[in-house]
Amino acid sequence: MFLQKSFIENFVISGIAHNTKNSVESALLRLKHFTDEFEKIELDLRKREKPLHVEVKLILEKLNLLKAPLEDIDKTNARLREFQKEKEIRFTDISLQDFIQDVYKLCEPKAKAEYIDVIVVNNIDKKVWIDINYMEQAVINLFINSVESIVDSKNKKGRIRVETKYDKRSNIIYINVSDNGRGIDEKIKKMIFLPYFTTKSYGTGIGLPSTKFIVDDLHNGKIDFFVERDDTLWTTFSISLPLTVR
Repeated sequence: MFLQKSFIENFVISGIAHNTKNSVESALLRLKHFTDEFEKIELDLRKREKPLHVEVKLILEKLNLLKAPLEDIDKTNARLREFQKEKEIRFTDISLQDFIQDVYKLCEPKAKAEYIDVIVVNNIDKKVWIDINYMEQAVINLFINSVESIVDSKNKKGRIRVETKYDKRSNIIYINVSDNGRGIDEKIKKMIFLPYFTTKSYGTGIGLPSTKFIVDDLHNGKIDFFVERDDTLWTTFSISLPLTVR
């Protein structure tokens, strides 16, 4: 299956660029944190003697925090280069548990940088038939939106919940990404999947439309959102994918 670049460029290519921006922001945030910590250590060393190996260990720990987001940038940019020409959509069987775990590893640094707790409920032992790169992009977009929603809400006890479910009767897999951020205003619910619509001063309005395109058009799935309450108010974006019999 081949898709012309003109057909997908406003959604997928822009979506990848959108994710690159988020990855860069995460890396820069960690770099600033690392620099601030290093300056404190340097100042402390000037004031009093302290075992150097302790400081080296701290520096290395901070440096390692940069590794994941920078690797994410490299991987995303590689995908962006691929999309400069016609690209075959490569569907493959992959364990849902492995897929979610891989996505979590990419997203975890962004949440940690904002001191957001992430809960992963990933117990569905099924294989899904997806293009891994595209679907990874879709879930990352939802995760990044959750992080930004929590940051904008100034919630000091921010939480993101990533959960997989399986409906045996309909043979459908669900990937849910929930957050206790600012929620979605009733006035904009019908517009959030429109290209270039955004309520953020720094937003591109590309993340959710590209996610919808990947889920609906490329995978014959569906994306929806809803609000629920337990001990807090949760906004959930839900990707539903049919388990295709091959």
